[in-house]
Amino acid sequence: MSVTTRVANGDLGYLALVIPEAEFLTHSGGVAYIVPTSPPEAPVHPAQATSAQITEINRRFLQDQKTFDTYCEVSRALRSQVIAAVPDMFLSDIKHAKLGYANVTCLELLTHLWANYGAIQPHELVENRIRMATPWTFPEPIETLFTQLKNGMEFSVDGGNPVNEVTAMMDGYITIESNPEFVLATGDWRKKTPAEQTMIAFKAFFRKADTDLRHTIMRPSARTTGQAGYHGSANLVYEAQVFTAALKAAPTQALGAANLTVPVVKKVASYCWTHGVMPKGGHNSANCKSRDTEPGHQVGVTLANKMGGCTKMFVLYYKCTPTEE
Repeated sequence: MSVTTRVANGDLGYLALVIPEAEFLTHSGGVAYIVPTSPPEAPVHPAQATSAQITEINRRFLQDQKTFDTYCEVSRALRSQVIAAVPDMFLSDIKHAKLGYANVTCLELLTHLWANYGAIQPHELVENRIRMATPWTFPEPIETLFTQLKNGMEFSVDGGNPVNEVTAMMDGYITIESNPEFVLATGDWRKKTPAEQTMIAFKAFFRKADTDLRHTIMRPSARTTGQAGYHGSANLVYEAQVFTAALKAAPTQALGAANLTVPVVKKVASYCWTHGVMPKGGHNSANCKSRDTEPGHQVGVTLANKMGGCTKMFVLYYKCTPTEE
């Protein structure tokens, strides 16, 4: 698409060489892509052509020649990229014994791959749903979550089992709600009517909540003039991380220090076979990141039945300042 062309919609460049015609027409507004034809060896002038006519014919000939040459160069380059990226065994069915892929277009290569290896399998659709619900944790950019949902919806459409906006928003809401910093925001979102809860509104609402929270955490009184604005973005993320860590360790004290009045849901202690008792809950043997690598790790343990696991109280250590870190 980055190669300039006057054919069809100029902004689409040579996109028509890599997607089916029907799909191209949806992007070009119904304007078809006409493959350039090879011009004659030399310009043809009528017997009684004037000097001005000859000049115009020569100009058109050079333009047609350049258009055709560019088309051929782009076509060969795209074909070469596919051949270089895909192991030959997956393309050999359409490879000529003597000509190789010289008489095969890039679109023909891609169509062969789509038809034989491009079908999305049921287990991939299941994995896609899991990816859409992957936890997002503040202070990571909330755009990470929005992109995660968008990619998942697009993948589900390609797989023939579309995930609608309502389901995608539910995945997003649940992962946002798991962040204690968004207690008030999620409560306000629940008060909206179903008609107001669209995907566009969802993104706008929680993007604003995320921005407000970051401004609250990065207290103006605690910053110098040089730390404010664009150059303070790194400090903003760091302070958000410190606040989040403090919030998880001691919610009431952290909220008080930040001068917030967000109600805190009381945590229930949990247990991990490898790490021990978790006073604030959340982490357990089932969701432990070490469950597949730690020898002897038991998934189904509880506080009452530790099954010979660690008996220590697990307390996270949070660094306070960049200097100490």
